[in-house]
Amino acid sequence: MRRRLLKFAPRLVLAALPLFGVTLAPSAGAEAAACGVDRPWVLMQLSELDPDFAAQIISDLRAGLAPSRIDACVVDATERKAPLATVRIAGVASRELVFSIDVSDSVTEKRIGRDIDLGHVPSDGRAFALAVAADELLRASWAELALAKERAPEPKPEAKPAQPPPPPEAAPVEPPQVIESSFTALGVGLGFEAYGGGQKHFGVDVFWLQPLAAWLRIGLTAGVRRGLTVDAPSGSIESRAIHVELSLRPLLVSSSIFSLDALVALRGAEIWFVPEPVAGAEGSKMNSGALFGRGGLALTLGRTGSVRSVTTLGAGGPLRAFSASDGGEVVTGVSGVEFFATSGVALEF
Repeated sequence: MRRRLLKFAPRLVLAALPLFGVTLAPSAGAEAAACGVDRPWVLMQLSELDPDFAAQIISDLRAGLAPSRIDACVVDATERKAPLATVRIAGVASRELVFSIDVSDSVTEKRIGRDIDLGHVPSDGRAFALAVAADELLRASWAELALAKERAPEPKPEAKPAQPPPPPEAAPVEPPQVIESSFTALGVGLGFEAYGGGQKHFGVDVFWLQPLAAWLRIGLTAGVRRGLTVDAPSGSIESRAIHVELSLRPLLVSSSIFSLDALVALRGAEIWFVPEPVAGAEGSKMNSGALFGRGGLALTLGRTGSVRSVTTLGAGGPLRAFSASDGGEVVTGVSGVEFFATSGVALEF
């Protein structure tokens, strides 16, 4: 059946914008090659319309149907299921800027139509106005089908439902979560440690990071240290150290240009205390091992899979400490609470 002629004033188009425009997709453009292949679709038949004008109507209608995961397609060689409906839009003969819209619903087997007068609609809004009207006719047809199904009596157990189901509306698919891939990395850096026992160490590290999973890497670090000279009653004490550290680095936050990891580590070191006694005093060189548990954060900056800066900060506690004494009194040591920081670069590959 055909509804009577309606005139579209500019204010009516503006009123339709909040209802229809909120569904517009920014990428609504030329029809994709797979239009209607993997989702329900409606067939568009636009007779004797300007190609650009027709393409804009299809683009606007496709955008309006996108939240329901329904395509608007034209006939081509693509193999697809039968359309839910056919939408025909054509100019009315001898009536300028008057267009007829006919919707033939393949589910209800009904046909509804409307004539649209666009004489009072700006030229750049006419395609949108026709798309709005076509969308309203489609949804009116499907709403009528859904209402009829709701009012129909429930069939007997042995009877089959007389009414076919309404056009399917696919549930929205949540986008997959993307986790940045982990890379193997080889790097060098400068390190600093300050101990509650008095020692302050500076030195160079070489480190290797190996992914165990997309969210977890294991690290191996080796380095050398030299301590600041510490005054003692009988002179002064210098210190040197070498160390090896094994760490786990679970990923906390990441993007294409940075990542933030937690740091859990065990660090073992061999420490040498070298005395420099004053005249008349004696001293002997001492060495022993130290072991610290560590925790902190590791920040990596730069494009993944390239040369990136790596910075770590954290604190640790002694599992085994080593101190130096003078005359039976402890002067300094790799002991107490440890605060550490490193900064360097790493090549990811």
